[in-house]
Amino acid sequence: MALPPWFAAIGSDHYRSADALVAAVPPHADMNDVAAAWCVYLDQFGGFCGSRLDPQFWRHDHPARHAGAIQVDAGSTVVIVGVGPSLARQAAALKRLRSQVLLFTSLRGAEALAALGLVPDLALVEHQTALGAQVTVSQVRDRGCRNVLDDCPWVAADARTPPELIVGVPADRLFVPEPLPTWGLWPATAVALALMAGASRVALLGLDLGTPIALNPTERPLASLLALLSRIGSASFVDCGADGAYKEGWPRAALETVAEGRPQPSLEIVRRPWTTRTDRLASDRAELHRLGPTIARAGLLLRHALKVRAEGQRAGDPERLKEATREMLGWGDVDPLRIGLQDTLGLSLLPALWGTGIDERLGARLWRPVVLALQELVHQAATLQQRLAADRMGRLAC
Repeated sequence: MALPPWFAAIGSDHYRSADALVAAVPPHADMNDVAAAWCVYLDQFGGFCGSRLDPQFWRHDHPARHAGAIQVDAGSTVVIVGVGPSLARQAAALKRLRSQVLLFTSLRGAEALAALGLVPDLALVEHQTALGAQVTVSQVRDRGCRNVLDDCPWVAADARTPPELIVGVPADRLFVPEPLPTWGLWPATAVALALMAGASRVALLGLDLGTPIALNPTERPLASLLALLSRIGSASFVDCGADGAYKEGWPRAALETVAEGRPQPSLEIVRRPWTTRTDRLASDRAELHRLGPTIARAGLLLRHALKVRAEGQRAGDPERLKEATREMLGWGDVDPLRIGLQDTLGLSLLPALWGTGIDERLGARLWRPVVLALQELVHQAATLQQRLAADRMGRLAC
């Protein structure tokens, strides 16, 4: 494995401090880099990637039958392909050198490659947020044409992927990548997968992130994450997009320098059966039962906060609202509870408050963050309960 174990652990949002992370993961030669990585996590991701959140519960209906780990030949070059201007400008070179490199890309990247008459070796389907995934679904519907993923040799789909995007992919080509070393940004995830697969060289193409003059400010998290991977990964790193922004740790070079003269690489997926839909539903059912007391308590706190919103100071002792706020924030200090609420219910507002805290000087206005966070929790729990009940009724009807 060419990545330290703490990389994926940070992206999981399961640890609230670097010390807690270090205590939980196996020792590794690169443990000194944890502090720098944790700074990237705090500064660029706000201490929360959201890479495990599935608020739409798409995991229940994911069509994959297998999980899998990627392996490539020693000495292989993997090119991570985006859709930036440098892809079109180097299309001729990429076509000429296609047989000497492996191409990893996204759904949009697969579409761009298809327009050039090329097919990637691996398409990675991952979205940073559920909203981003839903936008992709809408775009695919609007185009009304064949999904290019159906023709890709291998499709690695995050467990949170909307089933509609991958339902047509043949079962023998589709898998859930496990482990998934992600912080939620697919280009960095693709780089991490290439490193874990054993690639000797990783190149970027079409991942411009701006212009030679300046980095696009919205791309700073991805640029910082790519720089981190270049420091901790045991491979050589090259940016073949001369039209893009400078990326720390990724010296610019022509595509020919990383591909010409190399043997034709191959890619293999070591597969195993993935959890069945029945097992995934049963796991959520058990977790929902475990979270039951907290969900019930959240309902009580929510009702009180709503009463304060409606009645103001007449609702009673403002100290009670402060106590409710402290209790809600205290759930973040209990690891199994925090992780269960995040990963099972797909919460985003409450984890954000665990990171930032709430200023009690808001007084009676404390109801605002409390209501927002607890409404999401109660709604998500009710939605999951309804889904599980509907599944049980459907099975009984059969």
